[in-house]
Amino acid sequence: MVNASGLDTTVIDAAYLVDAALLKGHVSSGVTLCAKNLFGATSINPDWHKNAHDGFRHNVDGSASYAAFVDYLGHKDLGEKTILFLVDGLYGSDNADGPPRRKWKMVPFNDA
Repeated sequence: MVNASGLDTTVIDAAYLVDAALLKGHVSSGVTLCAKNLFGATSINPDWHKNAHDGFRHNVDGSASYAAFVDYLGHKDLGEKTILFLVDGLYGSDNADGPPRRKWKMVPFNDA
């Protein structure tokens, strides 16, 4: 496994970013909202199993620990360029694997 070593040139060259996320949980970090999307702007391997994911697991007792998301949100080409954080609540998933599986059963969605 390797850690990311750089940022995608489209992020570096961008004047601003819009970050949209789905509601989904992660085994090690719970709900990450828009912060985890910024991980995809790094030089990670498209097969996420081959990437190191240090700094995402939080202490279950609530004590302070390092969180990689803070670095992403504070980075000049990531969080500082993001002018809109948008969370789509129409679709959600209880984990990060695969597309969302939860559907609204009520009208007007009718499980569609």
